[in-house]
Amino acid sequence: MTLLKFENIPIHECGDELVNLGEYDFALEPVYFNLGFSPEPRIFLRKSVVDKLIGIQNSLNGYRFKIWDGFRPRSVQQKIYEKFWNELSEAHSEWDEERLKMEVGVFVTTPNDQNRIPPHATGSTVDLTLVDSDGNELDMGTAFDYFDQKQRLSTLTRIRET
Repeated sequence: MTLLKFENIPIHECGDELVNLGEYDFALEPVYFNLGFSPEPRIFLRKSVVDKLIGIQNSLNGYRFKIWDGFRPRSVQQKIYEKFWNELSEAHSEWDEERLKMEVGVFVTTPNDQNRIPPHATGSTVDLTLVDSDGNELDMGTAFDYFDQKQRLSTLTRIRET
């Protein structure tokens, strides 16, 4: 089986505008702004993605999407990458730089490779969860940006199965 990695798929500007999610009926929590990683509190996504999310949300019987992140520039991606790098480096002092690069790359795209576009930099990738009518998050099994060995194995298993 040959795996097609997202970075091998050519990405071209599609002309689909980025829209401010504050103009739509989503619950919003700009996590990376709140962490000080981004100067921008607004969350943006491509209009066609928003239209699909609205269609899905309308069928959720009162549940809504809570959106944490959409479009992000490479500068924010760099801060996320560094944060996770530092966390893993501290937890695994025995790992060399190559191992750290591999492990961090399982969850966070390297921000500084101009030949690789981080998915969030396209404006078509979204981090979200579901909330009830009172705004309470549903239990999805892990917290936002939960990167651990169990999740890594689950991710790698899903990749192998596709």
